[in-house]
Amino acid sequence: MIRIPDGALRLWRTLAGDPTAFQPASRRAVRDTRGFCPPGWVGVVRLGDAYAVERGGADDATVARLLALPDPADPEPLATVLAASERLGPAELAYPPAADHVRAQGQPGREIARAVGYVEVGRQLSVRPPGPAPAPTSGT
Repeated sequence: MIRIPDGALRLWRTLAGDPTAFQPASRRAVRDTRGFCPPGWVGVVRLGDAYAVERGGADDATVARLLALPDPADPEPLATVLAASERLGPAELAYPPAADHVRAQGQPGREIARAVGYVEVGRQLSVRPPGPAPAPTSGT
């Protein structure tokens, strides 16, 4: 089992708006916090063997089908469940093993990250379902 650094786990739980998200081997939908993806998009995050889906414009049945995939953060199987008019990612998530805090600033390339001790712990992927883009809301 991959050990998720505490700082990375706190960061993604905050973005999920759920302090219990990403329990080992869990799969769950989280409320739309816009922490995983733009408004109206569907965001999938994998940390270790745990998954969380920010539903965006997807209905409950689609989210259930996503969570039933062997790897909901893999773009090819995801495309069998949810058509995408746009996609961001996938992005591999890697952090220093003893990270007390995580900052998304100038993340090094994959090979460099591994060479300096970063541990690859997950993946993030966002898709915008077909249809009109959501109207911007205040504060965005």
